[in-house]
Amino acid sequence: MPFRCFCLVTLLIAPLAFAPPVQAQAPYFTLEIEEVSATNAPAIHSTAVAEHNGLWVFVTGRVDGLHLLFGGEAFPADMSNNEIIVYDPDADHVWSASLDELCDALADPLRTTNAQHHQDGNTLYVLGGYGYSNADTEKITFGELTAIDLPGIISAVQNATPLSPHIRQMASDDRLKVTGGHLILFDGTYYLVGGNRFDGEYLAGFTQVYTEAVRSFEIDDDGSTLAISNFTETSDADNLHRRDGNLTPVILDDGSEGFALFGGVFRTDINLPYRSPVYFDGSSMTVDTEFEAQFGHYTSPVIPLYDADPGAELMHSIFLGGMSQFYYDETDQQIKEDDLVPFVDDVTMIMRDSGGTTTEMVLPITLPGLLGTNATLFLEPSLPQYENGVIKLRELGGRTLLGRVLGGIESDAPNAGWLGGNTSASDRMFEVYVTAHPVAIEDETPTTFAVLPATPNPFRDETHLNLRLDETQQISVEVFDLLGRRVSTLHDGLISAGSHSFIFRPHGLAGGVYIVRVVGKNGTSTQRIAYVR
Repeated sequence: MPFRCFCLVTLLIAPLAFAPPVQAQAPYFTLEIEEVSATNAPAIHSTAVAEHNGLWVFVTGRVDGLHLLFGGEAFPADMSNNEIIVYDPDADHVWSASLDELCDALADPLRTTNAQHHQDGNTLYVLGGYGYSNADTEKITFGELTAIDLPGIISAVQNATPLSPHIRQMASDDRLKVTGGHLILFDGTYYLVGGNRFDGEYLAGFTQVYTEAVRSFEIDDDGSTLAISNFTETSDADNLHRRDGNLTPVILDDGSEGFALFGGVFRTDINLPYRSPVYFDGSSMTVDTEFEAQFGHYTSPVIPLYDADPGAELMHSIFLGGMSQFYYDETDQQIKEDDLVPFVDDVTMIMRDSGGTTTEMVLPITLPGLLGTNATLFLEPSLPQYENGVIKLRELGGRTLLGRVLGGIESDAPNAGWLGGNTSASDRMFEVYVTAHPVAIEDETPTTFAVLPATPNPFRDETHLNLRLDETQQISVEVFDLLGRRVSTLHDGLISAGSHSFIFRPHGLAGGVYIVRVVGKNGTSTQRIAYVR
């Protein structure tokens, strides 16, 4: 449907120093990140990727680190990925084939960086991207649309047979001359969100024009020829003057499927990232002007999880490292601003509830280095997902592998490129696990007492647990960790009718999510609380 008009650790936060405290539902899960041995994994970033039968395919991208910010050649052609790479993450085995066997007209659009891409079944579509054109004898933003048959290209790479029979390309189209944007397939229509057209040398003699738009179209592919149809464009110079952000599927406030754009650079008034998310439903877009994200401003892996807890639905978008205008300083446990937009190791989460309230959390878990920028996340294909790719959190059982992260830019200093330090293309691989925790005790709705929401929640020093009793009765108020271990008994005995409050002070406990269980005469009530250290 084309766009019409746009009228091992527990997830807990460090409080956001630049935003007022906001009540937030405690997360329902814990997250773990483990580095795994990947001796033969490709060192690559800003690449187009696909997955087929457990094998990963990489096309386009770069094999150096962050581009130069001043002095010298920013995007040297010899640092472009000049191969089609096939990698088996389970066997840690790699195959590759040089693009040099193709004619330049076919190969140059596949030697680009920051091309837009999307896998649809057995086909990887790649469009746009910035790189050197032999025909133009300069660097340009390409406008070709390329279709790569995945089973065929994998076989050709593995067996050293010709690549060209498995690659089809549409002639350059000015409407597709975009780099640093995002391509997503939604309800049968492709959406090309943001990005820019960049021609010439990055540090000298270039032209740059942002699309400031969402371009929607259909790809007509009969297995032989490629074309696009039903093209529309909707412009928004204020909110879509963005590139290199994060476009991710989400469940919208009304429970329908959509997608969201987080971050992206640069604002029209200052060279800083955009901080207000933009939500799309396929026919319109909504800008969340009430919220400004402090993290997730530059392309990085994003994990979309939806908690369909009835009456407390919550969309979680988890960002793994990358570059952000803010970072968490572990020394004094404060969030600090850095307008050079540093590399970070923070793992953060943006949560949006069905009422449209958005909150942000810094999780007490970090990447083992300044990683994540332009890295690739491969979600496990067997995960229970909505059609748009959001993971159904409540259908996960036990500790579950969500996916693996590979590549990206690794830096040895937060402001590498500006203030010294070195960057490189990473070949490190990580597995991301989630453990969904059901409520420790099933509720049996009481009729003679009521438990009110704990306040504050999340909390730093203490939280108040409030009860209202219709009659005098035996009441126990206990607190458990997510492993089901009792960590505190706040009351166990007779209580008279009326309102009562109990204070929980988690002295000596680790920050995290805890379960409060209240058992009375004729029922049990539980709720999650979040302790911030």
